[in-house]
Amino acid sequence: MKGLIVSSLFVAGTAFAQAPGEYSDSESVSPPGMQPSAEPGMQPPGMAPVAPPPQEAPPPPPPPERRWSIGLGIGSLNIAPHHDPESENVFSVGMIAVRWRPFRHLELELALSGGNTDSESDKQREVSQGVFALRWRFNPQSKWNIWAMAGMGTLKVSDAYYGEGPEQSTLQFGLGLERRWSRFALQLEGRIVGVAPPDDEDTMPSYPNQSYDSGYVNDGWKGGQLVLSGNFYF
Repeated sequence: MKGLIVSSLFVAGTAFAQAPGEYSDSESVSPPGMQPSAEPGMQPPGMAPVAPPPQEAPPPPPPPERRWSIGLGIGSLNIAPHHDPESENVFSVGMIAVRWRPFRHLELELALSGGNTDSESDKQREVSQGVFALRWRFNPQSKWNIWAMAGMGTLKVSDAYYGEGPEQSTLQFGLGLERRWSRFALQLEGRIVGVAPPDDEDTMPSYPNQSYDSGYVNDGWKGGQLVLSGNFYF
């Protein structure tokens, strides 16, 4: 009888030794209506961690800005003496040009061109010119681009009868249109051409229809030029 009483007191003391709200390591407490987690520290089912938002890919780098180009073109040059506009000369010309763009809109050009008259009977007449020009490009990175230009240089007209003509100063102003595909482009340009009289008054006339008896042996030229060219950028 005494043994039973002692055992009962021992069990009751052990129960009261654990304070209310305390649990052993082997026990886990879950919120009402939820199953206890299988392992301590793990999140309950249905509460997975939120994945970070995907990072956007950086934009591709802009295409390289090509500042140098070489152009080859063909066209026509129509010029007539200042005092004799009826004596017009029409030349078929070829052109080579080297261009460099030091700034976004400004381009420098050095162009050399030359050719013969179109008339079958006047094939002996030739023209040559070298012009340094500035171009102002309005949309340099667009597929379609327009520019205005101004240039100066020298122009010379030679003839089989009169020999090699004098070099005469020229001023040229024009507009151009370009269609570009990456490195290659097509360009169409029209210019107004003005040529000053030779500096030396004793120089032979630069065109065969004029003679010393006319009263003005040295004369300038005026006219226009139209050239279609292919341009390669590098």
